[in-house]
Amino acid sequence: MKDVYKNGKISNSDGAPAWEKSSAGYMFQIVHCVREEDEEGNETYTATFNKSKTDASLQGQRMVVLTTEQGKQPNFMGLPELERL
Repeated sequence: MKDVYKNGKISNSDGAPAWEKSSAGYMFQIVHCVREEDEEGNETYTATFNKSKTDASLQGQRMVVLTTEQGKQPNFMGLPELERL
């Protein structure tokens, strides 16, 4: 992600990959992944389609990719939406 500078210091990213504009339109999907943890230490990994050039219905959609629970095996769902593109 491209860093945003304010008053000479790095601020939050603006959410746009720095190389997207120079890729000549070759980036068909941009998926932003986030890890969230609850109080018990269980984790949920989600993916959001920030850009889906080949399937407009995915634009802005958010899916759970992986979940973990203490004492159990991780549950990986992946992104089957990418298989059909």
